[in-house]
Amino acid sequence: MPNIEIKNKPALFGFFAWLMVVLIGLSFIIYRFSNGISPIETNMLSMLPVDQRNAASEVAVSRLVELSGQRIVMLVGNKDVIKARQAAEAAFNVLKAGNGLEQVQGEVGKVNLDKLLASYKQYRFSLLAPQDRVSLQENPSEWLEQQLAMRLMLPVQGSIGLDIQEDPFGFFNRFLMTLPFNSQKLHVDNGWLTTEGEGAQWIMLSAKIKGNPYSSHVQNDVMKSLNSAIQTAQNKGSYVKSTGAVFFANYARTQAESEMHLIGAISIIGVLLVMMSVFRSLRYLVLGLAAILAGMIVATAVTLLVFKQLNLLTLVMGASLIGIAIDYPIQLFAYQIELGDQWNLTTGLRRVKGALILGLLAAVIGFGSLYLLPFPGLEQIAVFACIGLTGALLTVFGCYPLFLNAPAHYKAKKSLYIPGTILRFYDHLCSGKKAFLVLLLGLLITFPGIMRLHTDDDVHRFMVTSPKLLNDEASIQTLIGQGNSRQFFLIEGYTEEELLSRSQVLLQRLEVLKEQGELKNYQAIASFIPPQSQQLKDAQLLQHVFKTDNRLEKTLKEAGFKDHLIKSYLESFASASGRYFSIEAWLAMPLSAPFRHLWLGPIDHKLATVIIPTGFKSFAALEKSVQGLEGVSWVDKAGSVSRLFQQFRESSTRLFAIALVITFMVLVWRYTWSTATLMMLLMVAVLWMTLGVLGFLNIAINLFVALAFRLVLGLGIDYTIFLQEAREKMKGQECGHDRAAFLGVILSAAMNILSFGLLAFSSTPAVSDFGFTLLIGVTFALLTAPFLSLMQSSILKKSHSIKAFQS
Repeated sequence: MPNIEIKNKPALFGFFAWLMVVLIGLSFIIYRFSNGISPIETNMLSMLPVDQRNAASEVAVSRLVELSGQRIVMLVGNKDVIKARQAAEAAFNVLKAGNGLEQVQGEVGKVNLDKLLASYKQYRFSLLAPQDRVSLQENPSEWLEQQLAMRLMLPVQGSIGLDIQEDPFGFFNRFLMTLPFNSQKLHVDNGWLTTEGEGAQWIMLSAKIKGNPYSSHVQNDVMKSLNSAIQTAQNKGSYVKSTGAVFFANYARTQAESEMHLIGAISIIGVLLVMMSVFRSLRYLVLGLAAILAGMIVATAVTLLVFKQLNLLTLVMGASLIGIAIDYPIQLFAYQIELGDQWNLTTGLRRVKGALILGLLAAVIGFGSLYLLPFPGLEQIAVFACIGLTGALLTVFGCYPLFLNAPAHYKAKKSLYIPGTILRFYDHLCSGKKAFLVLLLGLLITFPGIMRLHTDDDVHRFMVTSPKLLNDEASIQTLIGQGNSRQFFLIEGYTEEELLSRSQVLLQRLEVLKEQGELKNYQAIASFIPPQSQQLKDAQLLQHVFKTDNRLEKTLKEAGFKDHLIKSYLESFASASGRYFSIEAWLAMPLSAPFRHLWLGPIDHKLATVIIPTGFKSFAALEKSVQGLEGVSWVDKAGSVSRLFQQFRESSTRLFAIALVITFMVLVWRYTWSTATLMMLLMVAVLWMTLGVLGFLNIAINLFVALAFRLVLGLGIDYTIFLQEAREKMKGQECGHDRAAFLGVILSAAMNILSFGLLAFSSTPAVSDFGFTLLIGVTFALLTAPFLSLMQSSILKKSHSIKAFQS
């Protein structure tokens, strides 16, 4: 049991004040999590600046992601279509009986397309095919006679439309033939949705997920059903392709869990072994964890108080602060080992107080600069980091005085042998000018790596993806003719007429791209509904053609139509006057079901719709096609987020440079100009060599790497500060260093490498980049930290030689 001196009232007061702050923070966190709505935000888009987000595009992205996220598509394929149907039926039965799915669709039965298209019938006198429109304007009488003759000779012309009594000239039938139902390659064969491609016949199955596809509980139920259905189809000798957000989410979650379990287990075991082998007591491990937990609790509470929500990325980045937070208690523990039975808590705290406060100040400068960027995610990280590190340091001053009065285990002093030996080695190998030469050699060796550096801000580096899932998704999109909902055109207008007119102009440009081979097809509401102005012109054109010289009646009578049929057709034409096809009417039609996701409705006092391209070769041609079009924009959410990451990486880098300057000024305030200059020289060397190794490893610079450099800066400055403070307070000791301070530095580096250096082996590229940067940077910071004393000694000797020469 630790010796608690109840008589030490200041220590007791400090402990209860610290405990009160932690308990208040913990209570607030519990309160925020207990109201049924989690304050943790998992949507990375919420981290983007509000003023740089287009409200309509955000709604469009959310709507399309939600629709696609709930949907499962499975294609069962076989060279023999009968075997494909048998396998699909077996898989359908498994899906139907499984958990987590609803609206499972397999056999659709016989489709009466004429019945489905009947909804268009009432608008047929204001809907003309382009060919009819031009011909009626140029030579109406000849065109009417020609089309009527063709209808009389071929009364069942085409596979869809009205009979000859209701559409004697075939105007409506030809308009229906222009509708892009063929943009989807699926057709009904023996009651099943079927497509062909890749040397096989494919049967489509689909289903909707019950609940949130990003919930682990939902994923477990759904994946059991899906895997069972896939295995059933494969057992019958068929191939299976499947896609849906749940596949990607489940893969990412399972990969992350397995990695975190493995890395976490190795880290915990490594930390326990290091702490126990050095300090020989669980007391230090518990106290170290207390500082980390207190910092995390206070940081979480304050961040929730300020921002209302806590982004998942903030938590991930915040967890990395453990590496800096553990520095504070470790330095105190190391001094306790050094003093042994002569340990006095007041003296120990006095010796490390300056170094700890200065280290905290340097870290706060580095992370606090992120708050200057108009980026909610980085603002959160800045607040979390500054508050968390402050909470960890206050734990050392507020909590530890009650629990660190007893001396360390007598065997722990053996741990000082290693740092002492290393310091003697440095002093022997790199004394005098050799320290500068070794650093220069390191800079020269890593220079070729600097020249190989490149940037990559692609948002996909932040995601775990499976090549098989990506291939299946692309293959299914090709086979069924559906577009990628992550890139699309957004069209906005104050009225339906404005919206459809702008869409038509864009469609004309997309038709040019199709002719050039840049685009295969597209999905658009405007392909089904002409603007009202065009419908009005078509209706007026027919009115003019039919009424001029009673052309309609004469033509029909000459063709042998009976009077009652002519009268019925004229009455239908007259009753349709002033009736125009609208988006609302189209949405109510059953045939619009596969395309309703294209309609966004009113957003910010405007109407909005999307056009989704399929089979395009490059973004550049599509992006260029919207130039000069008012109310039309190309939305590539992944691309826009990547560009934002690039902007903030660049801004973060500039602020990082400013933070270096401010840190230098603080060091000048604390030490001399020469000492501060040497400390910053070492820090710049660490950053240079880290960048060089990243270049050799072909690791791209991105936002996560830039954030990792802030940790490297914080740790590197801490290491030099701890050693410099020890040197000034312990002048005359061997190598000019305090072995306890260097032991703390070694332990801190070991903790960081065990905790976060292992992230270098993550399958998520951005996390791996973050881990590699920390692993390399911390290693260089540790290796170069003792050079400060060696360079100072070299400069001091030179100064003495100059004075001796002058005298």
